[in-house]
Amino acid sequence: PATTGSPVGTYPITASGAADANYIISYVQGTLTVTGSLTFNAIASKVYGSADFNPGATSTGGSITYTSGNTAVATIISGNIHVVGVGTSTITANNGTSSLQQTLTVTPAGLTATANNQSKTYGSANPSLTISYSGFANGENNSVVTTPATITTTATTASPVGSYPIT
Repeated sequence: PATTGSPVGTYPITASGAADANYIISYVQGTLTVTGSLTFNAIASKVYGSADFNPGATSTGGSITYTSGNTAVATIISGNIHVVGVGTSTITANNGTSSLQQTLTVTPAGLTATANNQSKTYGSANPSLTISYSGFANGENNSVVTTPATITTTATTASPVGSYPIT
């Protein structure tokens, strides 16, 4: 009963009408399986902290499910890719009859470390030097920096009045 417009599924194939005086003919039903085509284009590189996004596979039949081959880089949440870390992950799209894979590459986000301006009175010790970071993603803060920046200045207790770089 399947036609060119039949949806994805299985359909019976029946045989009948054969005749021969030397045989008693019996029939065994077959099955026609209509599958949907699956298309999955390349996934553009993302930066750590990117918003969740649709992987973009399309199917002419069957809903699409996704899996991530490296959950330290990306997970799947409600059919969207959620970036978790830097690296690569193989994303698989499956429509129940076919599966295709694409590679997701996640690159590091930019982070700026700024030495905070300070002041002191001539002859006194240097104040504690501090740093501020900007550019964190996903609500993170300086607690995730594995190796904090080193902060220095050329000014000493005996430095004359003036401006000195804090690096």
